[in-house]
Amino acid sequence: MNKSTEASSCYPANYDFNNKQLGEFNLNKCKKIYNNLIKNNDIEKDLIPYLNQKFIVYTGIYYIFHFFNVDSTQDQGLLEWRMQSICTETWRQLQKDYPTESLSYLFSYCANGVFRDALLFNTLSFK
Repeated sequence: MNKSTEASSCYPANYDFNNKQLGEFNLNKCKKIYNNLIKNNDIEKDLIPYLNQKFIVYTGIYYIFHFFNVDSTQDQGLLEWRMQSICTETWRQLQKDYPTESLSYLFSYCANGVFRDALLFNTLSFK
C-alpha cells in the first residue's frame, strides 16, 4: 500500500509516514488502494467458502474495530463514518484525543481500518 502514489490518503492528517510525505486521510482514495491490492493479489481466489458457517475473527480486527467503537456492530456505514470522523483529525490532535494509545498503533488504525473494511465488507461480503 505504501508504494501507491496516493498512500498518504491512508494516514491521519499531517502524520509523517515515510519522512517525505504527510498523511491526508481520504477514505475513498484509501479504499480504492486496498480494493486494488486485494484484487491484484487474487485474495478472493484463496478464500475458503464460509456460507452457513461460523466466522472467527482474529484479534487484529477486534482491536481496530474497538478503537473505532464499532466492535459490537457489523455496520459498514458506521465503521466508515467513524473512520472518516477520526482519521481526518490531525496527527497532533489524535495524540491528544487518545493519550493512552501506543503511537506505534495509533498511526496505523486508519490504514488498517480501511483494509479490514475492504476485506470484510467488499471482498467477503460480511454482514
